[in-house]
Amino acid sequence: MKTKDRVLGVLEMNRGRCVSGEYIAEEFGISRNAVWKFVNELRREGYRIDAATNRGYSLSEDGDILSAQGIYPFLSEDARRFSENILVFKTLESTNLKAKELALGGAADGTTVISDAQSAGRGRFSREFFSPAGKGLYMSVIRRGIPQVFKAPAAVTVHAAVAVCNAIERVSNHTCGIKWVNDIYINQKKVCGILTEASYDLESGNFDWLVIGIGINVSIGEREFPEDIRGFAVSLFPEDPPQAARNRLCAEILNEIFKKNPPSSDALFDSYKKRLTVLGKNVTVVENGGEESYSAKVIDVDRGGRLVVVGEDGARRALLPGEARISF
Repeated sequence: MKTKDRVLGVLEMNRGRCVSGEYIAEEFGISRNAVWKFVNELRREGYRIDAATNRGYSLSEDGDILSAQGIYPFLSEDARRFSENILVFKTLESTNLKAKELALGGAADGTTVISDAQSAGRGRFSREFFSPAGKGLYMSVIRRGIPQVFKAPAAVTVHAAVAVCNAIERVSNHTCGIKWVNDIYINQKKVCGILTEASYDLESGNFDWLVIGIGINVSIGEREFPEDIRGFAVSLFPEDPPQAARNRLCAEILNEIFKKNPPSSDALFDSYKKRLTVLGKNVTVVENGGEESYSAKVIDVDRGGRLVVVGEDGARRALLPGEARISF
């Protein structure tokens, strides 16, 4: 880790409190003049750092620049095992694309790719995901050696959706719902999309690696959304986001994903089912790439993550997540 990043780490751990330049210099074996230079570099990157004579440097409680150092103070003990593998970028085409590239290159379990912006963010069915700079949380997590409870593809997706809901509810006053399969809604509008992609070992039938991609609208104003999704999308904090909102939200998601003792399969699916917004509702089912559609009523979701519906003809069907989509 660069010395500048280590200086930032100290300031983040003491956000809002003064840390003396002498202490930082001694901690990292550098001169106080070097500390001053690193502080100025951080200021040029956008960090608000105040300096007080005989007291030291203080990172302002305002501001929410994404960084591994900013995420670290909010991580649980379980999640801190993976903190050295948090990678933060100014902009990427897609965090999932970068994570898959890293996974193919042998990146370690728990490697987390985060970007302040995406130029070509994508969701399910290759839909564009609006990803402006400084306004959202765009992250992808690489997993290897998945716990047995998550061996089924649906369980991974279900776990990610429940994890994001839990994290959002910890950092905001919102209550989340899940639109099958894994779109997160608040106030009947979409706030988050999740895209899980995997590579299989054909001989064993197990995951080689998988990437959990998560995109959350954090502080995009209503009028900032493109016209085609305005009215359907929403942010957690369209006005006045709280201190370190994105860093804390990211940490809370990682805290959920990296729990040493994950919930049982039954508990996981029960939590997922309670949040589903479509149970008992009439929907339009679209299959075969849009070539087939029909009306149906949603009656259940099974342990394979399949949505169980009954069509107008009385036929009962179990919809596979990757092969069907629904609309109201």
